[in-house]
Amino acid sequence: MKQHLDAYKVDVPDFPRKRSRADRLLRFLTSPASNPVEPLLGRDMTAVVGGSLLVAIPLLLLPLLLQP
Repeated sequence: MKQHLDAYKVDVPDFPRKRSRADRLLRFLTSPASNPVEPLLGRDMTAVVGGSLLVAIPLLLLPLLLQP
């Protein structure tokens, strides 16, 4: 068996074990973000609640911004 295995020569390329900082930063910046509202409501209501929050939050903060 050893003779048969020694008959083949395999060149294994040298792969770096640790990624560079730039590569890790690029992976972090390009990774998809998760939706924080989705686990609470499910996929059906996420768009409705997200849109409602985009409208409701500025309306709730409007009185604070208009105070002298």
